[in-house]
Amino acid sequence: MYTNLVKILLIFIVIFSFGNKAFALSVSDLENQIQSRNEDIRNLQSELNKLRTELSDLNSKSKTLGNAVAELDTARKKLLTEIRITEDNISKANSSIELLQIEIGEKETSINKAKKAISEGIKKMHEIDSQNFTYTLLSGKTFGETLVQIDEIIEFQKSLREKSLQLKTEQENLSKTIDKQEEVKNELISFKSEIEGQKEVVEKNKDEKDTLLKQTKNQEAEYQKIIAEKERLRAQFEAELTEYESRLSFILDPKSIPSAKNGVLAWPLDNILITQGFGLTADSTKLYSHRQGAWKGKHTGVDFRANNDPVKAMASGTVVGSGNTDLVCPRASFGGWILIKYDNGLASIYSHMSTVTAKNNQKVKAGDIVGYSGNTGYSTGPHLDVKVVPASAVTIETWPSKGCAGKNYTTPIVAGGTYFDPLSYLPKTTDAMWK
Repeated sequence: MYTNLVKILLIFIVIFSFGNKAFALSVSDLENQIQSRNEDIRNLQSELNKLRTELSDLNSKSKTLGNAVAELDTARKKLLTEIRITEDNISKANSSIELLQIEIGEKETSINKAKKAISEGIKKMHEIDSQNFTYTLLSGKTFGETLVQIDEIIEFQKSLREKSLQLKTEQENLSKTIDKQEEVKNELISFKSEIEGQKEVVEKNKDEKDTLLKQTKNQEAEYQKIIAEKERLRAQFEAELTEYESRLSFILDPKSIPSAKNGVLAWPLDNILITQGFGLTADSTKLYSHRQGAWKGKHTGVDFRANNDPVKAMASGTVVGSGNTDLVCPRASFGGWILIKYDNGLASIYSHMSTVTAKNNQKVKAGDIVGYSGNTGYSTGPHLDVKVVPASAVTIETWPSKGCAGKNYTTPIVAGGTYFDPLSYLPKTTDAMWK
């Protein structure tokens, strides 16, 4: 019986020191792949930062055809670099999933063998327990030998309890590993969606450059004519929009929106540089002089410098709609836009977007990518215009354009022109965030 106890204990030692050497090389290869991808991402990120600086410099220069073309070329390089980073992230996520699958397989094998060994151990303990103390004494063993055997049985029971606890820990670790695998899978899905959006923006960037060169015939004078026409159409649009909104009455219920407090909303971009604030600004008096009523000469949103960057939801909510006014009256107004109504009672309108990737009625949360910034609509340079309004005040309406006669705009309409300063709800700014 002593020999049997030793054998059973040895089984436990082998099981709980189990390590699958067959996977060692594969695990090492995957870990090396992940490390290599991380190194690539660091190098590409450094390159990306340089391109962002170049774009910032170009954006601040005078609006000439040469600078516009250079800006588009640099933006394309930036996008291609971002695509390479996303591809590395996809590769890294795939390797991580494989690594986790190996880990899950090892844990499951260990758990199954442990369960079997514990089952056999319990069966053996049942056999031992069925032999009562009197039977043991009558078996011819000395009293001392019997006490040693009893001590061995007690130790075995103790070991069985310990191994059962270890099995429980293994099962808990397996559950955590499976949860981690699901997290990485969700990241992979997000990366795949992101790269599709990035590739779409690259194509739009190319189309924008081709269209610009075709329209101007590479002549600076023609480019300046285009800018002047854009300004005329923008002024017309601004006047029409504010007149339309001012005719719609709206009474705000203060209880329907959160109090103005920094941090209620998250930043819509990863890199923050504010180029124009809300209300009366250095540029707004001239730009918005054509507006009527309370918003005459005022900016109804906040502008952020952004060049084909991922644009994100600022809170949990629902995408209500999106569109592109350039299809109706090119370069006159919003360009690519998206309206998101948040669960907290606020809504955001993003405009001048290169592309919108979120779908109508899609549920989003803070940080989810909904599209990419651009230079569509009336825009003197790539940027993102962010407006914040009461969700109950904004609807999507179709209305006639006077600037482009015979055409109809479809845009968000804010009843009563009830616009809020986005910076009252966004995180606190620093001096470095302002141009």
